[in-house]
Amino acid sequence: MAIDYTKISRHMSKLLRHDPGTLKMDKAGWVDSYELCSHLHIGIDTLEHLVETNDKKRFVFNEDKSMIRASQGHSITTIDLELKEEIPPKHLYHGTKDEFLKSIFKEGLLKQNRQHVHLSDNIGTAMNVANRRNGI
Repeated sequence: MAIDYTKISRHMSKLLRHDPGTLKMDKAGWVDSYELCSHLHIGIDTLEHLVETNDKKRFVFNEDKSMIRASQGHSITTIDLELKEEIPPKHLYHGTKDEFLKSIFKEGLLKQNRQHVHLSDNIGTAMNVANRRNGI
């Protein structure tokens, strides 16, 4: 039986970004990698594959891969990713559908129920984000 990486990745996103359920998550969003594997019924090799191949780099391990967390996109307001301030690139892009442009021009970019507005440093990534959005 083939592994459905997309399904597992989406479930990981829900757990690590929005609702850890019974998983123990610290204030920086870290969860024990082996506990997550057990919860998802996968091996550590599958987890490593998901982290390494995720096109948006949604997940990150700590140095010894004993802990994992989502690198962005949290709706859990108590998570502090301890992000460092950086000078942004000259151009940043926001992936959105045309139907939301009027509202954006009127109200600006709003983070909605997340901690940050996601911007990309290239048009391709922004277009991929826009094409995945379903209006929620």
